[in-house]
This record gives sequence, C-alpha cells and structure tokens, in this order.
Amino acid sequence: LCIHLSRHYCSPNPSMLAFALIAGTVTSVGAGVEHACDVAVIGAGPGGVYVAARLVDAEASGVDAVESVCVFEQGQRPGGRIHSLRAQGPKSDLVVEAGAYRFALNKTCQPVGPSGSPWCVSTPVTTHLIQGPLGLPWRQYDPTATEWDSKLAKIVDADGHDAGYLTFVEKLLARVQASGRATVHFGHELEAIEAHVSAAATSPETAMGEDRANAYELHFANGARVRALRVVFNVPQTPLLRVLARSPTLAPGGAPSPPVLHAVSTFPLMKLYVHYEDAWWRNVLGLEAGPFNNSEAWHADTAKMPSQDTCLGARQYPAPLQGAYHDGDVRCDGPSDAPCRGFLQTYYSAAVEALNFYSQWRVAKHGDSVTELDGSRAHDAALLDVVHHSLVALHRPLLEAKGPAAVERVSKLRPDRGVLSIWDQRVDGLEAGCHKSRALPSADAVAAGAPQGVPIDHIPVDAMQPIPSAPGILVANEAWGVLQCFAEGSLQMAENLVHRHFGRPRPDWIPEHVYRDEVLYHSDDEVRGGSGARAGSVTEAHAARVRTAPPLGDVTLAHAAGRQPPRSASARVERASDGAAAGPAAQFLHAHDGVSHK
Repeated sequence: LCIHLSRHYCSPNPSMLAFALIAGTVTSVGAGVEHACDVAVIGAGPGGVYVAARLVDAEASGVDAVESVCVFEQGQRPGGRIHSLRAQGPKSDLVVEAGAYRFALNKTCQPVGPSGSPWCVSTPVTTHLIQGPLGLPWRQYDPTATEWDSKLAKIVDADGHDAGYLTFVEKLLARVQASGRATVHFGHELEAIEAHVSAAATSPETAMGEDRANAYELHFANGARVRALRVVFNVPQTPLLRVLARSPTLAPGGAPSPPVLHAVSTFPLMKLYVHYEDAWWRNVLGLEAGPFNNSEAWHADTAKMPSQDTCLGARQYPAPLQGAYHDGDVRCDGPSDAPCRGFLQTYYSAAVEALNFYSQWRVAKHGDSVTELDGSRAHDAALLDVVHHSLVALHRPLLEAKGPAAVERVSKLRPDRGVLSIWDQRVDGLEAGCHKSRALPSADAVAAGAPQGVPIDHIPVDAMQPIPSAPGILVANEAWGVLQCFAEGSLQMAENLVHRHFGRPRPDWIPEHVYRDEVLYHSDDEVRGGSGARAGSVTEAHAARVRTAPPLGDVTLAHAAGRQPPRSASARVERASDGAAAGPAAQFLHAHDGVSHK
C-alpha cells in the first residue's frame, strides 16, 4: 500500500493507519480491462471525494444511493492541492502543509487595495463538514485577535498538534470506500472521452435511465477503458481542457471548447517552510504570531510598488521573504535553553520575482509540487543558507535589542531541511496554483464584434454542465466556483452539482438557512425561472460575494498577495513583534484552499 499510494502514507499516525486499512481495497483497472460504473469521478481532490461521498450515502432522505461510483485519480494520493506532508522533521513528528490548509470559522472580511474594497472568506460547507459529521478537532490559525486570519482554523489531533488539512479528505474517502458502492483507482490519467449517448438522452437524468450502451467511454493513459453513465470532473482548468480537446465525439462540430471553461485564468502559488532545531523566533525573540516580509529589501527599485518590478528587477540577495511566525508546525518539548523546534513559513505568495528566484532550486521537470530540501546536500544547503542570512538580516534590529549573544546565537544557526512547494504548470494533473475569473470584454470591444463573454455570476452554474450535446459531463472544481483559491469553492460547486443534477437534498449537518443563503447557487424561484432571474445564474447573495473578491486587474497582485508598499524592515518586524497589524493587509493568496488552491 505504501508503494502504491506514496511514502507519505507510511506514517505511524493512527488516522493514517485507519485510512490505510480501509484503502487497502483500492484497485487498479489494468490495460485493456473493461470496467463499468454509474458515475465516474475524475479527480480525488476534496470536491471529487465529496461528490462520491454524497452519491453513495444510503442515509440521505428521499433518494437512493448510486449503486456504483468509480473515482479515478491521476496521482498516487488523494487531496489535489491539499497536500499535507506528515512525519516531517528529525523526529518525524511534524506536519508541513505544502498546499491548502485553512477554513473560516465564520465569514471574515479584510479591506484590500487603495480603495479598501472588502475581500471576504466564508467556508460554510468545509466548516460544517469538519465540525459536524466528521467531528474533527481544530484550533485557531492565528492567535492574534486583531489579525483578520484569527478567524481561520486548522485541523489538529487530539493533543492539539497539526494533523494535516488532508485529514478531512481522507475521512471522506474512507466513508466512500466503506460504503461498498465505490471503487477508487490511483495512477489513472484520463486522456479522452468517447460519447455513446443516444439522441434521446437529452439530460443526465434521462441518460441514467438509458441502457448502458448509451454511455461515455473513458480512455486512460494506461490503456484502461471504462464505461460510465455520467462523468464528474474535479480537475482544474488546463487538465480538463486537454481531455476535451482529445474528445471530438462530445460535440457535433468536433472537440468541444465551451466559452465558460475559458472564462477563468490560472496563476501559480508557492510556499516555503524551513526547519530549525532551535526555533529562534520563539526561543530568542518570543515571536509566536504575526506576519513578516522583506519586500522592500529584495526589489531593485524601492520607489515602485513591488508588483511593478519586472521579473528582471529583483536583487540577487536577499531571498524574498513573506511568511508568518504562527504558520508552521512547532513543538516545544526541548531543554530550557532551546525549548522549541519546528518549521517556519518563510514564503507564501504568487509574486513572479519570488517564483523565479525559488524555482532555481526545483530540479524536477514535472511531477509533484514538492521539493524536499536536505541541508546535507550542497545544492539544497545553498538555498537554506541564503534564506537564513535573509531572515537574520530582516530580524537584526530585534536581535540587537536582545544583545550580542542573541545576534551570535541566531547567526550561527542553519535550517537543516525545508519544503519548497510550487504549484504551477509543472505539477502533474493540476497545473495551477489558483484560478481567477476573467473580466468581461469592454463595451467598445463588444460593439466592435467581440463576444459578450460569460458574466462572472453565471460562471459557477454554466460551468457545472458545460457541453449541451454531452449533458452527462459535469464539472465541480475551485476554478469555476464562487470562492476560488479555497477548497470551499470546489466543495460548494460539488454540493450544488449533487443537489441539482442528482436530486440530493440538503445534508442535515448544514443548517437550512446557511444552505439556502450561503451554499446554493439558486433560490427555488430562480431554478423554476419564476423570479425573472437568468436561469443558470447564482443567487444575489452569491453574486455579491463574487463581487467582493477583487479582480487582480483592479487590485495589484501585490495587494492581493498581501504585500504592502515598502517600509523599513525594522519597522515591519517591530510591528509584528508587538502584536499589532503588520505586513500583509489581506493574505489573499494564503488560499488554497489550494489551492484547490486547488
């Protein structure tokens, strides 16, 4: 099982062992083997696993469980852009969140950009799922009450230590496996789909009632072929478009290219964590929470906003830093002179200059997002050294205030390992860190004959069933969801999909008013067309939430990523040290929740 899934599943963590026991029936569809299922789910990210869990639930009131669901995942692990690395550090007892990792306890907003437009985070499906049927323990992400991210939370174990955001996906997947109605297949890359749906099958509901000859045939890279009555895609934009481009029978004119699927754009995200046996930010400086960054020190032209630099405009040194003292798994179980050890998040954003800088240490051409850094290797040690020197330079005013011994102690330290995670087009099966809806064409462009485009508030529903000639092809992914860059965007779209296209009622663990006002894309009147609203548009509440997320064209990427106009490094760190608001104005790209975000 460890070889089949990944080495990260060879963990003594009890929850992982429980998952391994259930996942022991994970099967592989061999080359040329015919396999059939009612519903094929492509992608074992949070949205895909959620769809499978809802469909096989025999306890849902008023509906029958789907008898056979097949989940196909290109990689060797579940979670998508949720990527929790367990058994990290010298003692193999720490967790590094290489991808998405937080949910909102309640709606939280933060002004961003020069206009102070609000950017809001609300994760009702994720929060109620974790706190309700899954019953997972959690703790506050940022203990600083004055910071916006103090309303976010992380999943922990019974002792309050980081358990990994992946835990909730694993728990859901275990339920899918235990149902006896589903199979899960890792290492299956979908290449194309061939339509075998009769002309009478004009909707998914009709298709489900058709003979199995009227189905979709899925062609996988390993030679496997699978027949399914419906196909649910839980994959980001680029992999989905690639499959559709190879599937000419899905549309009368050839391979479909629905405009709604092109109405979003992708962009990369990256994270860097470094490990110290002596967690000096706590042991020496007493910094347990707050953000920090050195953007004014590593840009060549400090008179400009950081985002206005070109990719050639950054300095050779220092390394770009933008992290948080509270973000990173730390254990305080050591001797009195150095009680704490653990990981420090030193970078999390999407700045082009930073991605170019850190990509030098990512040697794999493609594959996983993660590069594990080992201080005993000269190549990796070079990066760990420059990151350490950059951290010392940024914190020198605080260290000097503690005295020469503090400066000497911290200067002599080095990280012994690290985790560099870059989510971009080189990550197999995902090829993105996050997505953003594209703005509509200008009025002048439309007047000149350009397409009118897809209104942003129509994207989630229109993308859910994007090909009129292939009604059994369905989509649920953060890329086209209401809350992009968070797993919630995928989960909400998944819930709307099973409600609208499979007749699943509201799960009893989501309060009715929350389901109606914060989860469903449509009110009942809109679904029936009785309100006069466009069929296929999200509710006004959802449209308002979409509008609160600032387009990256209106708010600079620097603001969206949480970077402020340059100030002195010492002022930046001092404000962080006394618990006041510092650094990121709104760490928009701390999502990922993904990221989906991814």
